[in-house]
Amino acid sequence: MCIRDSFNGAEFISDAYPAEDDTPESWGGVYMKIKGTYIQVGEDDVVLDGANASEEEVVEDADTTTETKIDLVHHFKLENIELSKADFKEYIMGFSKRIVKAKKEAGVAQEEIKAFKTGIQAAAGDILKNFNDYSYYCTDEYDMEGSLALCTYGAGGEPYLYYLLDGFKHTKI
Repeated sequence: MCIRDSFNGAEFISDAYPAEDDTPESWGGVYMKIKGTYIQVGEDDVVLDGANASEEEVVEDADTTTETKIDLVHHFKLENIELSKADFKEYIMGFSKRIVKAKKEAGVAQEEIKAFKTGIQAAAGDILKNFNDYSYYCTDEYDMEGSLALCTYGAGGEPYLYYLLDGFKHTKI
């Protein structure tokens, strides 16, 4: 299953990456949290951190340059963007209004819309309080009308990406 942006159709994630169960309860379940993994990317090779080279693999004395990237960012071609608090606030308010409008047009129950509004307000408030703890990612087309992925880091430095659930739809590949 592929998870695409509800508004522009961009692929952001797949169901091969399991969601974590510890998103803040105050966020009302509006965000999905997924743990990322660091990978080494260079030339045409992608190597998982901690992976051992195959015994059959011939190691050449080549001058290769590798970068450490977050797997979810690399595989789904997400781009890091710089946002100010004011930019994020404007973005999340506008994007939330688009989600509410889509829910109303789809005939979603008023209670569900109210729950979404409550959850997104709490989540946005927490994100803005800890704004500098997050990195922000959009598609490689830099479409700011679509969804964003937010990234923060655990105590051990592991990356966690957050996706606004109602900004995405599941599609079969």
